[in-house]
Amino acid sequence: MTALADLRAAYRARNPPMSEDDFQTRVMDVAKRCGWMVCHYLPAIRQSGKVSTAIKGDRGAPDLILARRGVVLLVELKTNKGTVSPDQQRWLDALDGYGSVWRPRDWDEVVRALR
Repeated sequence: MTALADLRAAYRARNPPMSEDDFQTRVMDVAKRCGWMVCHYLPAIRQSGKVSTAIKGDRGAPDLILARRGVVLLVELKTNKGTVSPDQQRWLDALDGYGSVWRPRDWDEVVRALR
């Protein structure tokens, strides 16, 4: 997969501090190139510097739902320094190993998971 190798090389060459939004864009781009269906819920409200998404149910659900050929990945995305909120941790605990936290520094592992 030359395109994936090119993406990996380009990332390593620059390796800037990356916002969660930029990282999410890259992950979603690679996932789509690899044939994954991708779902992300867009934030609905920005108040006092905080983003809130209108949901029904438990807060803190993973950022991305990815599905391909019967495999489902539930992924929380964070910057290299970002922390998982208590609500997000409750989801990860409930997923009991079926949820993941991906960070820009884990790029090679992210690409391997999406291949």
